[in-house]
Amino acid sequence: MGDQDIAAAWANGKVWFKVPQSIKLNFTGKRPADVTAKDIVLNLLSRFGANKLLGRSVELYGEAIDGLTICERITISSMATEMGAIILLITPTQFILDKLKQRTAMDDYSFSNVLYLFFSRPHLIPINQNTHPGA
Repeated sequence: MGDQDIAAAWANGKVWFKVPQSIKLNFTGKRPADVTAKDIVLNLLSRFGANKLLGRSVELYGEAIDGLTICERITISSMATEMGAIILLITPTQFILDKLKQRTAMDDYSFSNVLYLFFSRPHLIPINQNTHPGA
């Protein structure tokens, strides 16, 4: 939200948001040892370009995604705008939630994706194909 959105919410006591279409990207297979988070992002840019995900919410799933470190998750998520997406979400694993608990004062990071039934288009992406290490 920008400053004008916040001011309008204070003035009116409510705010309106349009919920974007959500696209599920399910990465299949084991991630090769030489494939980095940057390689995954470059693969997504190659597949979807700068506007096929325009205005969409994108969620990443799969064994290869679950194994990403916090830094790798940030690397991938920070590139959402390069693909035109509004948000790129990677559901946290229990390991990630435990790390957050260790580093912060909060002790409850419950998280669930209640929108999983509303994906407009799921895509299967083999993690070991069309990923170019070091590109």
